[in-house]
Amino acid sequence: MATTKRKLELLKEKQRYNLPLEITKLENLKLELGYPVQKIIGFIEMENVRIFLDQKVFIPRYETQELILRVKKIIKKGDLVLDLCCGSGFIGIALAKFIDAKLTLSDINDDAILQTKLNAKYNNVKLNIIKSDLFKNIKKQKFNIIVSNPPYLKVEKLDNSVLDFEPKNALFSEPESFSFYEKIMKNINNFLAENGWVFFEIDYQSVNFFKKNYPNFIIENDINGKPRFAYWQKNSKKTKIS
Repeated sequence: MATTKRKLELLKEKQRYNLPLEITKLENLKLELGYPVQKIIGFIEMENVRIFLDQKVFIPRYETQELILRVKKIIKKGDLVLDLCCGSGFIGIALAKFIDAKLTLSDINDDAILQTKLNAKYNNVKLNIIKSDLFKNIKKQKFNIIVSNPPYLKVEKLDNSVLDFEPKNALFSEPESFSFYEKIMKNINNFLAENGWVFFEIDYQSVNFFKKNYPNFIIENDINGKPRFAYWQKNSKKTKIS
């Protein structure tokens, strides 16, 4: 039988979306099999967007919503914006609905590309969606903003509700937790405009990498007090977003 705790989690999520506060037989079976409650409902809603999760993609967390809120403070109409490792498309779609910017979203995963296309159509936004290993297939141009929530966890044991339903290549970074940031920053000058911004979602394992190699990055904590965001403006000394 599904645990009482997981049932309460599902009911709480349903209450958030004004769905009937009941658990069907199928939903109960999915709880027993370890499905995340977001996968059982089939979507999440944050930042004025609905993101469907029927493909095997990373489930957006509230930390990524905090990242989006930071980008919203500096994004301007007409900006060229690149969302690397877009997953479900949450970041790029939320920014596209917020302001009339020119968004390019990319991911190496076929499921992510399909999910992003579906979510973009549902939310009625026009995006340039490209299958790409980071910058490999991105047309050479200068973006005003590059934002990325790449894999940043060391290979470790996670709850089965994560490992069984979310792609490992969206979670784990090898050989180091900072490897994706390292790859992105090595190519950043080819794609970032003068005075352009870079935004990353991180965790504590990558803080020393930025402090040692890119000391002008601002490191900020999430709402839970954990290091979660690293951002920087090109050709500028440390610039903290107010």
